[in-house]
Amino acid sequence: MGFFVAYDYRLWVKLGSTASAIPTSRSTMTEIINIDNVGITSNSDTVNAIDYATEAGFAKQLVSGNSWSMPFGMNMDVTSAGYKLMERAFLQSADGVCLQIWRESPVTDGSSDDPEIVAGIVQVSGLSEDIQAGNVAKVSGTLNGYGVYAKYQQGNTIATVTVTNGGSGLVAATTAVPLVPVTPKAGQASGRGATATTTVNGSGVIQTVTIVSGGNNFVVGDTLTIDDPTVFGSGDTAPVLTVATVS
Repeated sequence: MGFFVAYDYRLWVKLGSTASAIPTSRSTMTEIINIDNVGITSNSDTVNAIDYATEAGFAKQLVSGNSWSMPFGMNMDVTSAGYKLMERAFLQSADGVCLQIWRESPVTDGSSDDPEIVAGIVQVSGLSEDIQAGNVAKVSGTLNGYGVYAKYQQGNTIATVTVTNGGSGLVAATTAVPLVPVTPKAGQASGRGATATTTVNGSGVIQTVTIVSGGNNFVVGDTLTIDDPTVFGSGDTAPVLTVATVS
């Protein structure tokens, strides 16, 4: 079991279902205010299996499953939008209503401007409220993970990229445009927040890429492209870039 206590974290939610995708941003989500704890508890189920590959055979402990949850506590106004979403997900949990969540960690040592992010799909259980004064209540419960969660690490920002395929029919990006992963990483969240400017030749092929913001959660070898309509012309071919170094 692993337990990570989370003080001064921020949490955003949005109604969803078991079929919802793990969020890749919090732009359309509602923040839950006054969270005082939203730690992650993870568990691994194990079984003992006998390996008969050798003559005598021996026991191995194998992981058969993983689960995670977020016990939470907060002091909040029960009329707030965030609380109403959480309460609705709890009351309609039997109907498959879930929450998409986005949790950001604080950066306290000044090492990065980018928070560590955990995003996933949860079901709400054990919701309780203790009215303190007026509409203010002490609320607690558990967010039970449905499937795996995605984690965006602090740091791992892009330092340089190489142009694997310069595309065609493109226009130079003189202002910063987004660089996004072509395919997601297996078992983890893809990098986010990277932007760059570019130069192109007379045929609309990218010649150079200058990183403006390195984003976070990238690794060397990640395949990227540009996600901005202002750089594409008619009959264009999207460029392919490769992360060369990170910091």
